[in-house]
Amino acid sequence: MTTQNDLLTELRSYWEFASVCQFLHLFSKGLRVEGFETEDLENQLISDTLTHNLAVLHISLLKALFGPPNSRLITYESWQQYLVREYTKRELECELSGPDAEYGNLPLRERVLILYHLCEWQLDNTDRFRAAVGDEDEGEWRVEPVGTDTKGNTYWLFDDNRLYRESPAAAPAKGGNKKKGRRQSGKQESGWVLECATIEDWEAFPDRFARSRSLLEKDFCQFLRDEIIPKVIPDLQAKEKVKKVEEAMSNRKRSSRLQMRELEQEEQKRQQQLAQERRELQRQERAEADKRTKEEMERIRRIEAREQRIAERESRLRKIPRVSDGPMPTLDEVAAAQSAELKSRASSRQKRRKKEEEEEDEDRWYFDCICGVHGENLDDGAPMIACGRCNVWQHIACLARANGDTGNVDIKKWEELDFVCKNCEERKASLSNSSSDESTPVTEDVMTTTSHLSALGTPNGFADLLPQTASHLPQFNGTPITHQQPHAAGPHSQNGTSTPQSYIPPTHVVPLNHSTATTLPLIPDTAFHPVSITPAVG
Repeated sequence: MTTQNDLLTELRSYWEFASVCQFLHLFSKGLRVEGFETEDLENQLISDTLTHNLAVLHISLLKALFGPPNSRLITYESWQQYLVREYTKRELECELSGPDAEYGNLPLRERVLILYHLCEWQLDNTDRFRAAVGDEDEGEWRVEPVGTDTKGNTYWLFDDNRLYRESPAAAPAKGGNKKKGRRQSGKQESGWVLECATIEDWEAFPDRFARSRSLLEKDFCQFLRDEIIPKVIPDLQAKEKVKKVEEAMSNRKRSSRLQMRELEQEEQKRQQQLAQERRELQRQERAEADKRTKEEMERIRRIEAREQRIAERESRLRKIPRVSDGPMPTLDEVAAAQSAELKSRASSRQKRRKKEEEEEDEDRWYFDCICGVHGENLDDGAPMIACGRCNVWQHIACLARANGDTGNVDIKKWEELDFVCKNCEERKASLSNSSSDESTPVTEDVMTTTSHLSALGTPNGFADLLPQTASHLPQFNGTPITHQQPHAAGPHSQNGTSTPQSYIPPTHVVPLNHSTATTLPLIPDTAFHPVSITPAVG
C-alpha cells in the first residue's frame, strides 16, 4: 500500500510539479491565486479527495485561460466540464472525459499533468497574459541553473527556496537478446530529485562539496555559502515561525459552541458562494434570453417594414390615372410613373445635397495673403478682410503696406470698404480688353446684318449688302466670292431652286464696317430660297 511519504517522494520527482510551482510563484497575483505555498499544494495533490483550495486553483487557471466574459461560466460545479473541453479542443486525452470520472480518483501523475497543461496554455494568448500579469520584468521569468558537479548533474533553485538536482539521461544499454538479434532500448528520462527544502537540508548540503578536488565543485560550494544560503535560511525561518503560530492557534482548546459556530459560518459562506454563482448563471441566462428576444423583434420589424413598402408601392400603382373604367395600366405606364417618381426623389436629394454643401461651404474659407501665408480655415488672430468676388482672405496690414500706407492702419475704414483683390481686378481687366477687341464689333455687325436681312423681302436684297468690288469681297481659296441669282429649275433643282454641284453653303459673311475679315454665322430664313454663292470669275 502506498503511503503519504511515498506519494510525496513521487510528486517531488516530477519536473512538471517544480515547473507549476515556479509558474504560480511568479504569476500568482496576475492569475488571482492568493496565498500560494508549495507545501500546501503538495498536501492537496497527495490527498485522496479533491480539496476546496485545489478546486479553486483549477478554477482560477481556467478563468484566466478563458478570459472575460466567458470566465463567468466556470463555477465550482462546471469547471471539470470546461477542462475536458480544453483537452478536446487541443486533441489531447484526459482521464476526466469518462462518464464516471472523478478528479479524486485520478492518479497523482495525471493531476500534476493537468496543472502543468493549465499553466502552459496560459502562454497561448500572449496579449491576454501580458495584460493579466501587468508590467513585470521579463528578465526575472527565466531561471538559470546555479551550478553543476563533476558527474554532470545540474542544480536548479526556484522561488520557493527549493533546490533540485537534474541528472543527465542514462546512456542506452548495449546488451540485448542475441537470440532474436536485436538490442533493448536503455533510453530513460533524466532524473529529478529534490535536494534542499528545509533549513537542515540547506545547512548540510554544501558540506558535500567541501573536500572536493574539483575546481567546479569548489566554486559551487563557495557560491552556495556566500550567496544563496544567507538569503534562503532567513526566509525559511520566517515561514516556520508563521506556521508554528497557525498550528498553535488551530490546536488551542475550543468549546463545542465555538466549533459549531465556526462550522455554521463556513457552511454559510459556502452557501452564499453557491447562491452567488447561481445568480450569476441566471443573469447570464436572462441576458441571452433578452438577446434572443431583441433579435426576434428586429426580424419582425424588418418583415413589417418590407410589407409596408410593398403596400406603399401597390398604393402608388393604384393612384395612376386610368382612362374611364378601363383595365389596369400597362407596363409602360407603370414604368413611366415609377420613372417620374424616381426623378422627383433624385431632384429632392440633389436639392438637399446642394443645400448641405452650401452650409458646409459657409463653414470653410481660404486664406492666401500677399505676404505668403496661406491655408484653409487659417486664422492667426491678425485683422483680415475677404475679397468680395473670390472670398479669399488677406491680412489688412499687408494690404495697407502694399498700398504705401506705413502709418497706423484704420481697421474700421478697411472693414467698410468693398474690397476686391488684385487677382480679381487683373482678371476683370483682361476680360474687358478681350471683349473690347472682339465682342463689341462682332455684336454690332451681327445686329446690323440681321436688321438689313429682316428688312429685305427677297434674296436679291442680300446682294445689296455685299461690296461690288473684288477687293472687298470675302475670299475663298484666294478667289473673291460673289452673289449669284438662283438658276432656273434644272436637273438638280429642288422646289424651283437650282443647286449646282459646286455649291458652297452661305455660312459666313464679311462685316460691312470692319477692315479685318471676320466670319459671322448666318441663320437662313426658311421663307426665302437658299442663296447660291459661287466664286467670281475674272
